[in-house]
Amino acid sequence: MSDDTHDHMLDLTSPDGGPLPYGDAIEELEQILGELDAGSADVDRLADRVKRAADLVRYCRHRLGVVRADVDAVVGDLAPAERSTPDA
Repeated sequence: MSDDTHDHMLDLTSPDGGPLPYGDAIEELEQILGELDAGSADVDRLADRVKRAADLVRYCRHRLGVVRADVDAVVGDLAPAERSTPDA
């Protein structure tokens, strides 16, 4: 994948110009997949819809990776005493 494709894929934005929320990306992906499964996708737009779905999948995977790294960092910063449960 070229850098241009990678940058574009991670640049998905919401209508207000902010980053596309993960839930909105999943919702749009489910809509596209529903169209494809039902055979209701316009043939003239089929390739564009498949490309959009692929971009959304990559975006969601990227977002999950970022969140996983953030969670790992937070958990990794916990002192051993904070990770163990008290003997009560």
